Amino acid sequence: MVPGEVLPVEEAKNYGKPAASSDLGFNVAEKLSVAQRLLPELLAEIFLFAVAEVFTQADALNKFRRVCDKDVARRPIVISHVCRSWREAALSVRSLWSFVEIHSRLEDVEGRVDRRCMSLFETYMRRSRGVPLTVFSVITPPLGPSTAGTKALNFADILWALSKQQNRWKQVYIHYSENSSYPKHPSRRLKLVNMPLLEELNLVLPFPLGPTDNGVVLDLSGCARLQRLQLAGEVSIVSNGTLLHNLTEVDLTATDFMRLGSMPAVTVHSSFPSVHDIFKLLRLAPNLELLLARLAPPREGDDPTLEAESSVPMDLPNMRRLILQVEGDEDHLEHLCYFLDHITIPNVYTFGLWCRLRRAPVILEGDGADEAADANNPNFADWWFNLPDLLERSSFPPITSFYIDSDVISQREVRDCMHMLPHLHDLTLVHVPWSARGALRLALDPQKVNLAPSLGVLRFIAVRFGGQKKLRMARVVKMIVSRWRDNGEGDDGEGEGEGGRLKQVVFVGCDVAGLEEHPEIKKCEEEGLKIECRGCI
Repeated sequence: MVPGEVLPVEEAKNYGKPAASSDLGFNVAEKLSVAQRLLPELLAEIFLFAVAEVFTQADALNKFRRVCDKDVARRPIVISHVCRSWREAALSVRSLWSFVEIHSRLEDVEGRVDRRCMSLFETYMRRSRGVPLTVFSVITPPLGPSTAGTKALNFADILWALSKQQNRWKQVYIHYSENSSYPKHPSRRLKLVNMPLLEELNLVLPFPLGPTDNGVVLDLSGCARLQRLQLAGEVSIVSNGTLLHNLTEVDLTATDFMRLGSMPAVTVHSSFPSVHDIFKLLRLAPNLELLLARLAPPREGDDPTLEAESSVPMDLPNMRRLILQVEGDEDHLEHLCYFLDHITIPNVYTFGLWCRLRRAPVILEGDGADEAADANNPNFADWWFNLPDLLERSSFPPITSFYIDSDVISQREVRDCMHMLPHLHDLTLVHVPWSARGALRLALDPQKVNLAPSLGVLRFIAVRFGGQKKLRMARVVKMIVSRWRDNGEGDDGEGEGEGGRLKQVVFVGCDVAGLEEHPEIKKCEEEGLKIECRGCI
């Protein structure tokens, strides 16, 4: 915490308890000058224990014990009792009041918690004056059952009080548990429209509980300094088209409602941002490096083709991490495919795709399972996302981390992607229909062109390889051993465990129970390979 501007002498006298400087026995101007030369850590410590005006002596003692439970009796309860001459100087430093933290799991009894929080908040606002604010507010429900005569902390009033200072917001982290009761204000809609200093906004509100919940309007037009944005809850985003050149990170994976539009915004209830919204966001933030988004089904009147101004895909040269999620029916997947077909990601190094259809899990059985899946048999994984085309169109980006969580993607499509990712180091497959023969194809063979030869971490989660157990285990073991030793079994065991690129293998909920007891696997573990099997059958 860096000391900021100090108040003029006359203003400083108005802070703290009403006592003249002569009563305190020091010259305020002189001590203010000295306070500016204090180490930030020392000044922060003075600030923590010296606010006798805000905390009673008992409160100060309790706070002191929480911060430092050792040798309480040997230390001063309130530092102003020992260093009274520093108290007024410390309290007059505005930046010490610029960090607002409200973290409560308490239930309110007759409004006492509400009044206390609001009183503290008003004190902070008065003392910090025009200094940019860092706000950290977390409200969670009580751990135990509610008791008679109690209610949850009225977070809505705190949120509205905070919003009145939005012109001073610099970094804002507001999380309100979705499991708590969220006060309704049908006639009031929170509008965040004046945040010129905002650099980071992390806003997590409970999901809408009814049609009277109007949510939040977020205007990004004046947020030229915005760098990171994470939203969850009912949020309506508007913009006049002003580019956000500093915005590099956006996380919308938990957003329950989002609407990107020109002002005034049209409020339409939906679940997650649509492809239409994502295209607009990408145009607003040309330097975006991280995008995590859970896509919604198209809304009435939303045609994503309107966002494709030409047949040329949107180039995203600054994108480094792209993770997309979608769940629902085939119409949802079609819009995801449309999005993937209309972008290029030449510099992405982390790519993730989470997509599910609401249907029974797929288990590939027998040696013909690969061919069945590759032939788009409707009984197996039958959806093609054109990921190989995306990689080729993007001039084979240097992807090092590849994450696929899907029960509908083709095994063949994943393999085709791996052929195009020579730098791939971390591969995670979740619910992907993957046969034992497919596992064998991941084995390294010095006589062939191998899939992802630089693979260092391999994870299979909820993957059922199928087939006869003995054959299945043999193929999985061969894949692991060849990856560890990098050149098969070798000659006379020379070089085993040396030069291998695979470092870690993880199986969670897969049909490979007993794998870690196999002699070859045990030998690899002794040589240094990390193998983890959890919940396997």
